[in-house]
Amino acid sequence: MSEELMQIVPTILGRYIYYATRASSLRQLHKEKIISHAPSKEIAAKKPDGLIVTPDGAVKAVIEYKQPAELNTPAKILKAVKQEIGVARAMSKPVVVNKDVASLQAACFSISG
Repeated sequence: MSEELMQIVPTILGRYIYYATRASSLRQLHKEKIISHAPSKEIAAKKPDGLIVTPDGAVKAVIEYKQPAELNTPAKILKAVKQEIGVARAMSKPVVVNKDVASLQAACFSISG
């Protein structure tokens, strides 16, 4: 297990769990049973900034964090989405591009009720 994975403290978001996974690959996350879906070879080495999963490890969203200045034009937003769209498509999940954890938590609470 990587040092980062040992230090990750999951955040409960209603019925979901958020993991800040910045330095961990999808392969590592699957090996440690954080995610249940085995990633394909094409995305196994990808390191999304975060994941929202169910308690059984089903991925519900792929998170990509950006500074507000990196999201101030449509072109920059598109670039941010494209960064993790391959992972999201492979897992059939949405990409969430966000500026901070607090606004992510607020959005998840409003979605999950």
